[in-house]
Amino acid sequence: ERCDGDRLFERSVVQAIEASSPLPKPELESIFQEELRFNFKPE
Repeated sequence: ERCDGDRLFERSVVQAIEASSPLPKPELESIFQEELRFNFKPE
């Protein structure tokens, strides 16, 4: 786990991910990846 933002930002990202759980399973297991990369660009 790596986050270059501050703790408040990191906590809000984790809460958003947890709130979206559970996500539906993909129809093809072969397209599933265990790692997700998010790039946030504040404006």
